[in-house]
Amino acid sequence: MTQKERNVVRSLFNDGVDSVRFSETFLKSASKSEVRQVLESLKTDLGDLSHVKEERDHYKARFEKGTANVLIDVNNNGLITGLYIKNVVLFGESIKHAVDDFLALPGETSISILRNGKPYLREGTDSALFCGSAFKIAVLAALEYTIDNQRSSWDNVLELGDIDRSLPTGIMHRWPTGTMVTVDSAAVMMMSLSDNTASDLLVRHLGRKTVEQFSPHSVPFLTTREAFILSQPDYSQLTERYRSMNEEERRELLSTISDIDKYRLPPPEASSNVLHPAIGWRFETMQLALLLSKIETKRLLSVGQPPFDTAPWSSFGYKGGESSGVINATFWLSGDDGTTYSISMTQNAEEDEIDRDQFFTRVGSIATQLSFLPPADKSDHN
Repeated sequence: MTQKERNVVRSLFNDGVDSVRFSETFLKSASKSEVRQVLESLKTDLGDLSHVKEERDHYKARFEKGTANVLIDVNNNGLITGLYIKNVVLFGESIKHAVDDFLALPGETSISILRNGKPYLREGTDSALFCGSAFKIAVLAALEYTIDNQRSSWDNVLELGDIDRSLPTGIMHRWPTGTMVTVDSAAVMMMSLSDNTASDLLVRHLGRKTVEQFSPHSVPFLTTREAFILSQPDYSQLTERYRSMNEEERRELLSTISDIDKYRLPPPEASSNVLHPAIGWRFETMQLALLLSKIETKRLLSVGQPPFDTAPWSSFGYKGGESSGVINATFWLSGDDGTTYSISMTQNAEEDEIDRDQFFTRVGSIATQLSFLPPADKSDHN
């Protein structure tokens, strides 16, 4: 981050696209007229630029009526090679307004917020929605429960088996069979990298029925390998059979899928890793928010930077999930005054209706609006 970049940001917002220069590569992906349209829309919503502040990995542009995060790359010749504007937040926008904007997204939406462990807000559908990899919060909750009851420990060593090997995300699918991994290391991989193989290893260690105590709408509880097998076009008849079965029949079928010689995953590089629209893990957002609020090992949730601005908060943790037609953000926030929030937000819609930027702009707005609440107003929401 340089003074040159900061000056370019100021020129861009104060004087428009004609005051700066773009690289040919950039203009192949976005024309000047498209950039101009974005800037005009921002000016309508936010007013004139006040100042630009350098943050950890971006610039915070403050306007008359709000803020926006700006990620920009400027080469040695002063040409813009990359530009991304996100997390637009309006001053004075109420938490209700921010929630309403989220609920207006296409498809089914749901949001639940806990304040200091107690229900604060619950809006949208009450149904359990698909949540992608956010299901790993339930695996972590089951792991803590098992350790608290002295049936495992963070130092326990697990052996990676062929049955645990899944598709990305993560890196453990590339590790040799027989690799020894501590429970703690597998949990770190599962939460920080959303490692599917680490998750499956832990589910095998805990037992399917133990995890199901924390996932009542996902019974039988699928490993990621099983979910990917059931999502492969080559096994479409198997998938339709599974969908038509009752719980007992599904459990029996899943036991046959454990035959890794008969049911094979494609190589990671040949797979799009897309789940079948009817296969996955369903949770109510209130369930995810409650599970997250009770997890004690918050260190496992604090490794990465969430895809929204966390500057107003003294500490935070995040686990999201995304798949075809599915997006979720589940996170906790802690303020300087000791107030904590546990939030879960899910959208299920047609694949072409999911706009990741729009979703996380609304997530960021809600996180910011919570930080604006004065202490006197931080009472339980009814």
